[in-house]
Amino acid sequence: MWLDGLLPVYRKSVLTIRSIAYSLQSVVVDGTNTVDAGKQRFTPARDRAVTFVAQFHDLTVSAHDAMFSGAVGSAAKVTMPDGTVRTVRFGPDHTATLRELPRGHYRVDVRAGGMTAGQEVRLSQDRVVDVQVLSRRDLAVVAAFALVIAVGLVLAGRAASRRPARGRPAAAADEEAADEKATDEEATAGPTTEKSAAEGPATEEEGAVT
Repeated sequence: MWLDGLLPVYRKSVLTIRSIAYSLQSVVVDGTNTVDAGKQRFTPARDRAVTFVAQFHDLTVSAHDAMFSGAVGSAAKVTMPDGTVRTVRFGPDHTATLRELPRGHYRVDVRAGGMTAGQEVRLSQDRVVDVQVLSRRDLAVVAAFALVIAVGLVLAGRAASRRPARGRPAAAADEEAADEKATDEEATAGPTTEKSAAEGPATEEEGAVT
């Protein structure tokens, strides 16, 4: 590549030559820019050979069960910044490493037990990504736990609804006791009145004899 290294400048009736500086704006690899725009500068008139530094990093992927923490899955699918998909199989240590990937945004997906889990990754340094997969066994455990809670709430509601019914016989017994007491009082008061009425005529008779 040929670049102008010198630029003639005419100022105040004087012609001078000025060196031209350039800055690197982008180095695109797999659909992503691997350099910071404007941070790497060079001057062709002075720098005959120029070396640029791009960012490439390692990405290590693993996966485990979300509830039981055991290793799951046999491979991972990694979607590159340009949309291409790479499939990498897990090794004996249940990890897979992709070397020297260009920095950028990636997506990692792992399928295990009929379920797929994914995670977005911004790769700006070496990264280790552990994907949590919610398997069918996990869903069964969650469903069973929810069922137990639902049954417990139903039983608790039934127990609470029975409490007022237990208090009703006691109230009825109190009412019956009150009625019996009132009846006894009435029975006691009745003979006393009759006796008073019977004593009245006797007094009149005594008065007549006198």
